Amino acid sequence: YDVLPLSFRLIVFDTALLVKKSLNILIQNGIVSAPLWDSKTSTFAGLLTTSDYINVIQYYWQNPDALAAVDQFRLNSLREIEKAIGVAPIETVSIHPLRPLYDACRKMLESRARRIPLVDVDDETQRAMIVSVVTQYRILKFVAVNVKETQMLRKPLRNLRIGTYSGLQTADMDTPVMDVIHMLVKKNISSVPILNSEGVVINVFEAVDVITLIKGGIYDDLNLSVGDALLKRSE
Repeated sequence: YDVLPLSFRLIVFDTALLVKKSLNILIQNGIVSAPLWDSKTSTFAGLLTTSDYINVIQYYWQNPDALAAVDQFRLNSLREIEKAIGVAPIETVSIHPLRPLYDACRKMLESRARRIPLVDVDDETQRAMIVSVVTQYRILKFVAVNVKETQMLRKPLRNLRIGTYSGLQTADMDTPVMDVIHMLVKKNISSVPILNSEGVVINVFEAVDVITLIKGGIYDDLNLSVGDALLKRSE
């Protein structure tokens, strides 16, 4: 609870919602994920993230004649999409808001989740209740503001063994977006550095950039190059 801002808005999606509609709601509200709720069983049903949309893209890419079906996909059919394209289902992790922040960080590390929903139990109904979502950004901000002992953080990243130093996936401005999406999926990463002809990093293509490209349920922009796709980012 200590990590949460004093005022925030929580958007939760019912699993019966159309994938296409969920995408538009994310864009309208400037968010990239949302907790899922199964209203039939009144239970927490996981977290919708950019990985789910990337799975839908992979499915559509493998089944180009299925666009009409893709438009009718509901959030509760995402598990079937995972099976159809042969990817492992994303682990559904959550934590009670009164648990230590350290426990949440350990869970995020073990599951490779980048955000973790806080799920409490309503005292009256004894049903699950989604309180909020803690993100890596929120944790880092909390540490920066509140942790006074920062000696460890004054060491170089390489000495702390933070980061990836071999087997890096990279692209350039002319790389097709779909090639970058395949990299994101294959390596289970959230972004790919974009290099110029001299090997200098000039940008980063992130998994969240995919959401902008498929808003409105139109998948034509996936044929673009990385350079053209990055021009579609909001200001």
